[in-house]
Amino acid sequence: MVVYWRNSETLIARHHDMGDIPRWLRTEVSLRPEDEALVFSTNAYGKPILGGSTVPLGERAFRRENQSILFYSGSVFPVPVPIEFKPESSPLPLAGLMHLDVEILKSQPSLIKERIVSNYPGMSEIDILAVSKLVLLRTSGIRGVMFEGLTEDKLRDPSSQIRISDQVKSALKGVLEEHGLNLRSVRMEWGQTAIERKDAMEAMHELQLATLEEESKSQGLEILKSSRNRKKLSKMHAEFMVRLMKQKSDSELDRAKNEREFRNIEHEERVNSLRAENLENREMARRMNEIELEHKQKMEGIERSLLERQSEVEMQRSATESILEASERELEIKMKKDAHNQDMMDRAQVRKGKNLADAMDAFQIVQENKRKRMMIEKGSSTNASFCPNCGKGIEGAPNFCMSCGAKL
Repeated sequence: MVVYWRNSETLIARHHDMGDIPRWLRTEVSLRPEDEALVFSTNAYGKPILGGSTVPLGERAFRRENQSILFYSGSVFPVPVPIEFKPESSPLPLAGLMHLDVEILKSQPSLIKERIVSNYPGMSEIDILAVSKLVLLRTSGIRGVMFEGLTEDKLRDPSSQIRISDQVKSALKGVLEEHGLNLRSVRMEWGQTAIERKDAMEAMHELQLATLEEESKSQGLEILKSSRNRKKLSKMHAEFMVRLMKQKSDSELDRAKNEREFRNIEHEERVNSLRAENLENREMARRMNEIELEHKQKMEGIERSLLERQSEVEMQRSATESILEASERELEIKMKKDAHNQDMMDRAQVRKGKNLADAMDAFQIVQENKRKRMMIEKGSSTNASFCPNCGKGIEGAPNFCMSCGAKL
């Protein structure tokens, strides 16, 4: 049975003493073309087994003759390393991620065993996470050199990013080569700063207000297109004012709370920085007291503004609710009045129609009596066939009068 030594996509290398080889590896182990293995016995640098071959770890004789074995891949692996750095000009630390492209140092792969496996007990498998932890541990004292000249205002500047990436690569390359690793490239990715988060929050509130106003305008245009819906316009306007005032109030409250939180964080960072420099210095203590007093005054002002804003919001909400209730009452009275007027108009229309029908009936009766009188005057029976229009006699059963042309 042949197995492959990498049981994880993130695995870069693995080292095992012959007496501690996992059971699943005690068989024929294959190497891909980009892989290589070093077998350690008396030779400190190891005997290489090139890619495309197999390693007979299932044979007891092979395990007895050698002390340990190192497998490693020749591929390039992306290693993410979280980083935090506080520039002198910034009150808050900057958080980011270093993306490192790392591979085994092909000229000295045995350093993996000598510098990593030997110095960090229990680390038999070297994967991406292990390299990330190693970088964090070994660079804790040189971050000032790695990020020299980095400022918050130039964090997104392309030329500054290239310069910082070059500094990071220069500082890390030697560290990684000491451990048998080669650094191919570095890319820095920074998260949002405190000011950017604050600006993004304010932009989001402004967008919400603009969206609410656009929705209200479109709703108002749809209502105005129909005359029947104009009665609802006052109610919709009042509801819109309530929503708009509430949104503005919430936005201003959120801004005040964000300002308070930002000031608190800024203050804590300044105090911690001063304490770290020298806690027993009298001048520093005096400066800390001044900062505490300044912060206290600022916070009192912010708290007062926040309380005043909350009071104004409550008053605005009460006023808008009263406006809405009055609008609803006015709309209800208007609708009742319109319904009454419509009922009176309908009744008048019915009476008018009835009078018109009575007048038409009377006119028909007068015309019929007139026709009969004309027929009597001519000496004819009222039941004879005469034209109702001109009174001439009709012979046969034609559908019009031969004398005047009237339809029969």
